[in-house]
Amino acid sequence: MSRTVIGVFDRPEGVDRAQHTLQAAGFDERQIHVTGRPGGSTVGATHNEEGVMSSVRSFLADLFSQPDSEPETARYAQAMRLGWTLVKVEAQDQQVDAAALALKQAGAVDIEAKAQEWRADGWSEGLATPRATGAAPNGDPVDPRP
Repeated sequence: MSRTVIGVFDRPEGVDRAQHTLQAAGFDERQIHVTGRPGGSTVGATHNEEGVMSSVRSFLADLFSQPDSEPETARYAQAMRLGWTLVKVEAQDQQVDAAALALKQAGAVDIEAKAQEWRADGWSEGLATPRATGAAPNGDPVDPRP
């Protein structure tokens, strides 16, 4: 049976590392799918980006395909909204652990820890806040450096 293993990367070099690490672990390139804009960032959402985000949310909802998956869908959608990249691996049951380890070794972001940070900044599942999207309330970019 095939299962899906996903990792989120906030840096393009992590995506490259993930692909290389997965292939070195025996995954065929047809099993590895990259979704997002490596190295991109979103500062506020334009009308077109909202349409893209709707597609991303639909993709994620299908991926999780469980009635209680809205929190997970929202976390990954927020990561995609920020311009991060999702690496999806179609793995056989016996490959799941190897896929998860390869993604972790490549630097996949701990999405749960990030969601806690976002919540501390005022984000909630399904709600993009100015701080979480990298824009001030007036739409100006926010410098992420302290």
